[in-house]
Amino acid sequence: MLDLRRIEPLFGHLSTSGIGNTQKGLHVLSYLFILKGLEERSFVRGSQDPTFESQEAEACHWSVLKHMAQENGEQTLAHLRSNVSRWLRALDPDSCLRDADAAFCQLLPHVIYRLIDAIDRLCEESLSVGSVFDAIIAYAGTLGAYSPRAGQILTPPHVAQLMADLLRPQPGELIVDPSCGTGNLLAAACQYMQVQNAYASVRLADGCALIDPQEYRAITGDLLGYDIDLFMIAPAYASLLLSCLDRPGVREADTLSNRFPQRSASEIWGNVDVVLCNPPYSGVLDANDLSESLRWLGTRSTELLFVELCRQMLREGGRAALLLPEGVLRNTLKAAVALRKRLMTEAQVRAVISLPSGVFLPHSGVKTSIVLFTKGEPTSEVWFYRCTADGYTLDAKRRPTATITDLFDLRMHYAARFGETPPFLARGVSVEEVWEQYNLNGDDPATKYVAPEVTVAAAHPFKGTPVAPFEQVTGLRVTEATTERAFVVPAEQIASNAYSLCADTYRDYSDSPGQMFDRKVRGGARRGGRG
Repeated sequence: MLDLRRIEPLFGHLSTSGIGNTQKGLHVLSYLFILKGLEERSFVRGSQDPTFESQEAEACHWSVLKHMAQENGEQTLAHLRSNVSRWLRALDPDSCLRDADAAFCQLLPHVIYRLIDAIDRLCEESLSVGSVFDAIIAYAGTLGAYSPRAGQILTPPHVAQLMADLLRPQPGELIVDPSCGTGNLLAAACQYMQVQNAYASVRLADGCALIDPQEYRAITGDLLGYDIDLFMIAPAYASLLLSCLDRPGVREADTLSNRFPQRSASEIWGNVDVVLCNPPYSGVLDANDLSESLRWLGTRSTELLFVELCRQMLREGGRAALLLPEGVLRNTLKAAVALRKRLMTEAQVRAVISLPSGVFLPHSGVKTSIVLFTKGEPTSEVWFYRCTADGYTLDAKRRPTATITDLFDLRMHYAARFGETPPFLARGVSVEEVWEQYNLNGDDPATKYVAPEVTVAAAHPFKGTPVAPFEQVTGLRVTEATTERAFVVPAEQIASNAYSLCADTYRDYSDSPGQMFDRKVRGGARRGGRG
């Protein structure tokens, strides 16, 4: 995959324009990638893409801008600030595109060509324009573009893809992230829907997919993202555009405020089909402006408030996947217990997936879990899965360990548990044989373990052009499980433990491996460590 060090010159060019603030630099780069993405889309769709129909639009092509910038930087800057900005604003006047002029005016004329050329070089060496932008978002994080103290801990793309794969958003559904950050979760939802409709695609070692550019098609349905931080809107818009969403619905909003439900009542409140959310942990909150519907919790904890917000936004039967710190799942504060009780009694908590504590390193060591629930019927039992490896080293360097991951087994186990088919493999990798082994003679799936088979390639799988080496899943292997990963806990036992949804509350470590495979926990709960 793209070496993050290759991105450093981009921010160096921005610094020579006086843009030393990384967050502002990412903001400006987002608009350049929007322009790049629009041209790439027009190449794929040809005459079916109306984006560049007018004569004014033709002059806004990325390639035209590059040629102009090489010849005359002053003229290019004037063109960006007037014609290009006006054209972008007309494409989507209610979006961040209306602010393109403010972004372009920060550039100096002599830097424009350097930036465009550097972006082109990175894209030529990479699997897709979107993968380059993902790497830029990650690199910006290493330079402090996001503030963990303000609750900004961005969802790693491979975790976002896992959440989308488990939740299975469908075309035509209303999909919302009320705290979208740079848009990773909504982009993962886009990718999930793209893969289901694409004939040619491959699965990368991190669980994300690469689709043949010729297979890209517009996503039908509404994907809406909101964030309180204005500087997150343009990166999120670019991420979704590069994920083939024609008109990303990303807006600046404080979704916990009184104004949000009033403004959104007729549009989304109580009508959402799917919620994907990684709420801010210990985020900043204006308590005086807190939504009336959330005040019953009696807390200023943003992570608790966002869980209730997500529940309220869903329609009956709507489903959610939330990435939450384990404090939300286990602490015994009155608000936390009340929230979990409402979640258990007014929604069906389907699964809790305990993730390793190093998932957010180097930015945070917080221990998190994914909670999946459906609004409506009360919970009768909860399926827990303990994930101990996510395909990366659990230290600050987070080096890839492609074959050391539980995430492929988790996808398979979840599908078997809930009577679904595996959602995660591209059509280039057959799952029939593996699926047959996994369900052989009705064996308990927890007695099996699935790991990916990975190969390293250095050519684009569809274009055949040289790219930076990447790891691709070429198959799966099934072995006997050596450790316990999953178990089910009845709702009655959860209620008797202050509605704790933390896996450590119920795991009986006195049982030897193999004795608790996917069965209901019996007897008293063991309150250890985190319980």
